[in-house]
Amino acid sequence: MTCSSHLKNGAVTLYLAISFSLLLTLICYTIESCHLGVLASRADSVSYISADSLLGNYCLPLFEKYGLFCLNEQGLDLKSLLTDYAKNNCQSSPSLLYGYESFLNLSLDDIDITDVHYITDNDAKDFVEQICEHVKYLELTNLANELLDSSNEDIPEVFEQSEDGLPNIDFDSIDPTIYTEYISGDMVTNGKTDEDLSNIDSDSFSSSISESIGHLIKNSLLSCILKDPSTVSSLSIDKTVVPSVTCELTMDGINASYGYYKDVSLATYEKACFCEYITHTFGNYLDTSETSALKYQTEYIISGSPDDDTNLINTSLQLISLRTGLNLVHLISDKSKFNAAWKIAKSASSIPLAPYIIQATILTVWATAESIIDVRDLLGGKSVPLIKTKDQWTLSIQGLKNFSKDTASSNDGLSGLSYERYLEMLLIFQNNISVYYRTLDLIQVDICKEYSDNFRISRCITGIDIEFTYSLPYLIITNSQTYKRRHTYKYQ
Repeated sequence: MTCSSHLKNGAVTLYLAISFSLLLTLICYTIESCHLGVLASRADSVSYISADSLLGNYCLPLFEKYGLFCLNEQGLDLKSLLTDYAKNNCQSSPSLLYGYESFLNLSLDDIDITDVHYITDNDAKDFVEQICEHVKYLELTNLANELLDSSNEDIPEVFEQSEDGLPNIDFDSIDPTIYTEYISGDMVTNGKTDEDLSNIDSDSFSSSISESIGHLIKNSLLSCILKDPSTVSSLSIDKTVVPSVTCELTMDGINASYGYYKDVSLATYEKACFCEYITHTFGNYLDTSETSALKYQTEYIISGSPDDDTNLINTSLQLISLRTGLNLVHLISDKSKFNAAWKIAKSASSIPLAPYIIQATILTVWATAESIIDVRDLLGGKSVPLIKTKDQWTLSIQGLKNFSKDTASSNDGLSGLSYERYLEMLLIFQNNISVYYRTLDLIQVDICKEYSDNFRISRCITGIDIEFTYSLPYLIITNSQTYKRRHTYKYQ
């Protein structure tokens, strides 16, 4: 009986010991699991804080002037800087933990930067996203300014009118020879010379002749649409280092740049955002920026030439082409003008179908001449309606014979669209890829001029992929667990 009682007591003791051991193990496991969970959460926090600290070194001039968040990679050791941030954030604060700082001990083993996203990557996708986000706040600012503005003048919106009644115009089909009558007479020679040409270097002579003739042609064309062509800016930029030349496009971007592919679902929204951003941020012929590398910045985005005067000429030619199509609408809808052209065409030839061709030619020349006057008005600060009325029309068919650069306009310039609005219309017609990268060109050349010649927008970071490796020490046993986590951090 006594032996049986001892066995029973021993079994109970053993059972209690095993139960207590299991309970203690469960408690320790729960504490350790919670401890490791807290450390993992803290490791994530350290990762996010360190990455945010790194991205907090964004290029201030880009943000202040253009509203862009980018980290300028030049002069920065990203891994070293990120490691310093992470190690500092791994350290616990004893004053806050009351002597229990070892509970949150965390050590950084390694940082691996697996990928870097630049603002020019993927056909400037991050740049487009930042602009679209920036315009949201820009619109709020504009709305507040309009509410505070005491003027009741209505401003027509080009986006509400640009899709109605506009012809599909090919700007590349412009024939510059229609303006040859305005080229100065001193360009004509009799082919004779008495000069001795034996000592002239052919290369320098050819270069100087090309430059002087090009300058003369530019001034002659500008004299058609400007009162004083000598006031036109002659600034130029070096295009060998700008993003539109140096950056590689994706296959979709290459196809889009040649017009083979268009994403219609995004074009309207992106173009609207970019038109708003460009007209708000960059200057044009009527609103120049004295500190910029180019004065006619919007014209550069439209034309893409490195020279201010060339951009103005090309943009003016596109405006003339656009206005020619719109003026043709007026001529066709105005029966008196249409019939006048028909009478002249009919009397000029009796060959079948020839009068129709002659009439079309007369109407096109008439509309083009009127368009030159329209563009002159726009560059003079006047507004021009999309479709002109009889009162706003200047040239009669008899007036075509006496048409010159001094022909006075009948348009009072008080109604219609301004030069800036017509530039927005031209921007809508431009290829998306060209608009994005030419805008980046302007940002780069202006930052180079104001801050550093070595600045390259293509080296500006908008996002970074990082893999952090931490050691999470166990609380109860002297060992540690490796914790890896890969994150993508981007400016939002």
